[in-house]
Amino acid sequence: MGYASCESWEYDNHPNIQGLSQRCIATLIALRTNPTAFQPKLADTRSVHFELFADLAPQACPYLAGQYRGDNFPCLLNYNVKLVGGSGDDRVGVPAADNLIHMGIFGAKVMQLAQKLDELSKKLSRTQLLAVTVPVLADVLVHFLTVHPYANGNGHMGRFIVWILLGRFGFWQSSWPFDDRPPYDAALSAHRNGNFRPMEDLLFKSIGA
Repeated sequence: MGYASCESWEYDNHPNIQGLSQRCIATLIALRTNPTAFQPKLADTRSVHFELFADLAPQACPYLAGQYRGDNFPCLLNYNVKLVGGSGDDRVGVPAADNLIHMGIFGAKVMQLAQKLDELSKKLSRTQLLAVTVPVLADVLVHFLTVHPYANGNGHMGRFIVWILLGRFGFWQSSWPFDDRPPYDAALSAHRNGNFRPMEDLLFKSIGA
């Protein structure tokens, strides 16, 4: 079955799959209770990934949970993206050999953007701050999902990064799932093509500001 394969890890049919939703809910509760504690995870979500997926990883390669493609573990060291997801976008998934470099760049970028938004938050109204934050969120999400750092669970982590960054400023989403995949494939592809409006519109509509 899919959950037993290291080379193409799929966890949807894993016997423990029901626990994933419960862990997602618990993680969001923890985030809303203490948003500050999660800010370092903007740059590196591996600990959250491990907490969510540790009991869904194949027994032969438990390190698929909580580690990036390209990390120094069997299977992951040369784990290139084979299936790019529902969008069918062949731009998704940097080579495993380059993944750690890309994630280092991503981590530095997202922390710099968060600091810039911190500075703006002292000068702007909440409405103005949200208007400048949403385009940043869209870029960060698309960047993360295009790199596709994990063997699986990238959507969860990308969406959680959006939650963390919004929570930094006290914004919370009323219709942006953590566990379930939203219908954003077309918006992701459009963003990569230079049309930013669809993804930004999805994010604006999800926020109960």
